[in-house]
Amino acid sequence: MAILSTNAGSVTTQNDFPQTIRQRCPIDRGLFEAAIAFVEDTGHWEPYEILGWHVPRNWQTRRPHDLGDLACFLQEDGTIWQAKPEFPPVDRHGKINKYLAPTGNGSRAYTPPIDPCTRQIISQRYGVQIPSDTAFWDFVESRPELTIVITEGGFKSLAALDLGYICISLYGVNSGVSKFETIGGERIRKLKFELIPDLQRFAVEGRRFVLAFDQDSTAKTRATVAGAIADLSWHLEQAGAIVEVASWDGQAGRCKGVDDLVLNSGADHWHNAFDTAISATQWRIQNELARAVRRTPDLHIGDREFSEVADQLPRNGLVVLHGGKGTGKSRAIGAMLGDRSWLSSTPLISLGRDQAQSWGGVFINDGDIVGDRLLRDGVPVRGASVCIPSLLRVSKINHKILVVDETTAALEFLLNSRLANQQGVRPLLIAEHHRQAQAADLVVLADADLTEEAINYYEKLTGHRAYLVRSDRHALTYNATLLDCQQSGAIAGLRQRIDALETEKILYINSDSKVLADSLAAMLSTAGHKSLLITSETSGGADQARFLASSGAMIPEIIGRGIRAIVSSPTIAQGFSIELHTNQIDSVWGFYRGGSIAAHAIAQSLDRVRSSEVPRFVHIAKRGAAYSRLSRAQTIDGFTREFKQLSTASARLARLALAPDVVEKSEKIDWQSTNIWMLAALDVRRNRGMGALRDTVIAQLRHEGKQVNFLKPSIAKSEVAAAGQAIAAAGQAIKLVHAAAVAAVADITQPEADHLSSQTEALTPEQILQLEKFYLGQFYRTDVGTDLVTFDRNGRAQQEIRNLERILDPELATQHTASTINQNPDTPQDWSRTAVTNWLIEKSGFAALARRIYAGEVVHITDTDRQPIADFVRQNPNEFWLALGFKNLAAMSDQQIIGQLARSAGIRTKRNRRQNTYSVDISHLERVRAIIEQRKMGDPPHQIIELDQMGGSPLICNSIAVAPTNLVPKIEKFTGSIDKFEFEVTIDLAS
Repeated sequence: MAILSTNAGSVTTQNDFPQTIRQRCPIDRGLFEAAIAFVEDTGHWEPYEILGWHVPRNWQTRRPHDLGDLACFLQEDGTIWQAKPEFPPVDRHGKINKYLAPTGNGSRAYTPPIDPCTRQIISQRYGVQIPSDTAFWDFVESRPELTIVITEGGFKSLAALDLGYICISLYGVNSGVSKFETIGGERIRKLKFELIPDLQRFAVEGRRFVLAFDQDSTAKTRATVAGAIADLSWHLEQAGAIVEVASWDGQAGRCKGVDDLVLNSGADHWHNAFDTAISATQWRIQNELARAVRRTPDLHIGDREFSEVADQLPRNGLVVLHGGKGTGKSRAIGAMLGDRSWLSSTPLISLGRDQAQSWGGVFINDGDIVGDRLLRDGVPVRGASVCIPSLLRVSKINHKILVVDETTAALEFLLNSRLANQQGVRPLLIAEHHRQAQAADLVVLADADLTEEAINYYEKLTGHRAYLVRSDRHALTYNATLLDCQQSGAIAGLRQRIDALETEKILYINSDSKVLADSLAAMLSTAGHKSLLITSETSGGADQARFLASSGAMIPEIIGRGIRAIVSSPTIAQGFSIELHTNQIDSVWGFYRGGSIAAHAIAQSLDRVRSSEVPRFVHIAKRGAAYSRLSRAQTIDGFTREFKQLSTASARLARLALAPDVVEKSEKIDWQSTNIWMLAALDVRRNRGMGALRDTVIAQLRHEGKQVNFLKPSIAKSEVAAAGQAIAAAGQAIKLVHAAAVAAVADITQPEADHLSSQTEALTPEQILQLEKFYLGQFYRTDVGTDLVTFDRNGRAQQEIRNLERILDPELATQHTASTINQNPDTPQDWSRTAVTNWLIEKSGFAALARRIYAGEVVHITDTDRQPIADFVRQNPNEFWLALGFKNLAAMSDQQIIGQLARSAGIRTKRNRRQNTYSVDISHLERVRAIIEQRKMGDPPHQIIELDQMGGSPLICNSIAVAPTNLVPKIEKFTGSIDKFEFEVTIDLAS
């Protein structure tokens, strides 16, 4: 074989192939000559020989394809990784094979020899000394702190190496994960995919990888590459590596790969792509967001507003407006309505009123219905906005157009909100919404967070193919600074900001936790900073109600009154905005724990201030806790399977207490129905967001055109500690003040409570306190004083007592589940899982122990008591991890397991270190006993207390089906098979 000199400039051949390759790869000569060698075809088929190809004996009469010379990419060990032929062959499908790998190579990574000059450049970039007498890639393998870039194609990795980046190349984007193996000469799919060996050696705990694959221009290729990147990044992460993805403007193929980018745009563009690489999790989420609506728009209006094309849209069928905030959706809908009759369904009171005012209609709470006519102030109008719980009020209204603005929020409310099931009315509301959609000549959907599933839902419902209009306009492109610190550090930063606040400025603070919002306002007040607090308990106040309706017009007034901050909770996550006097808002601060609203709603919360000039400072928990109450699955199929299995188990356990027709209905539920399928899609989206809350919100912000950056606050440890202590002290003070306020408020009667509970408008703070006191009195069957409110712990004690009552009398759990199924046989999302939960606790043996403790037979919990229960829990780790949150059973002692079970049933224990036993807290148990005996007089109906996303106070109503959502300590998940029931389920232990 004739190996040409690796010095392309000194090679003399009959063609200029080496010079062509040298021009194709304009890297430092030393690296080029070390990494690329040339093989000349002298007529003896040297390229075939070096590639391990067979040359037939009759080659003189049946001449094989002439490859010409080869440019060979050399591995550090001197073997050939890949070759570029002078004359590429064409396969049977007509595809030109520009690069060829030696026969039998398998999937290999390119790890070329590194010349001394390039080693020095890499040493400078990474700040390490690379020994000259050590194999370069062995050195990299031994140093997991060194970041590795992964790309595809030898020229691309050489371009990155030339700039000082440690870079490995693959044959293609799919070549990093081994999915097939050859057994007995047959290529078969592996049962378990794994990284190829050349990557396994580098993929270790803590190693950072940056994936830098081609930025393709065609949608089909982008989708393929995206899937491969998601696959490779996931496998690298499973090995403990930190994975990021670099992106850049491919300029329609001109800067497709790393080498093209460096050659055509300059090295700085690659440096920037590397420096701005985002986590693979964020990248995967951004990719999902970009593909949330997968179909091609019928009308893509680019950066224009919808209102500019309203006259071009169909007047019948199903029209979908997909675009972000500030894209003119509402104005476009107003133009589409014209003089035709219309209805709009919304979960948001504030949005409903805005629609009615903008579109010349009436909000149903503010008007009258006479027959099939709508009146506002006695004057007929052509349309109405109606909140979903009131859909039945407009069942006789004839309409030509149905509008479903904020489509995602509307579907979430209709299909899963407890407020849409007061007195078991959900099936009727769903049926009425379907009737309205089917009766309308035109259905209009509008949403920034639209999904393909939502469009499909309404296509099946109406029978029309959707006409999709897409706007890429980004009206809000503010800077969002993510605070990379503990929550107390972010609060310390807030304290510094407000202390330095200009006189004519104000802060806007939002949290997805009402408790934290209350504590922040109290902390600021203690420091001398007045605030306007807007939560579910205060939004009915005079100032709060005025502010919510003012669009920001009140800002100068409240600043003049010395108010330094507006503090809000999830109550106003949607349906409210500040559009006026935004120049007087110094900054927006967000504190998100993931305890209530979904990730996309958190991103929208930062948009309440409609100005890109106001900076945002945000602290977000890495993971949230507000998973679906039905299943934590992150696929629609998985969700539906778990949902079905748990619901089926609930119905079986409660079967004897179900009405005959209900038994039949429960057994004939269509688990593939459009409603359950849509419910699954919505809750899976929520679950995915909770599982990676911080990354999801960041990806959502970037997807919407926001500029996201990160800041690690430089705040003294003493200030951070002081902030933590201040917020904790504020929280404790609030509890005491709240307890005193509840105890002191005037009592109300049952009719008065019923009247307040039936209101759909915001309640005043006093009315909310009155309702809370009334329901506390009903539950505990005694006068309500400060001590009782404190003991109740915002309803957690009630849940523990109910759990204990069901352990003492398991029939109560069965009856409770049966009552919810009898009430809503067609909507299993409304069935209580209490019977299943009790069954699991009974099987564990803890129920028997709890009954003995309650009877006074057990005072000291010994090893003999603990071990069988703890062993059972450990033998069923999935069940108890999902049901009770036992995440690290291997690290949990027997007593920790028993302690968690005991606390859920209101049983407290004290440790006796000398005797290695745990004693029951007798005084607490006696109080619980007294309460249970008192409650035997009768159990009042449960309450619904759900965060009102309508901009008002919580709606509180009587229902036998559910417990107060803000009182439920945690939604847990249980999966597995025990005895005759085989199911994967989601259980609400407190329901």
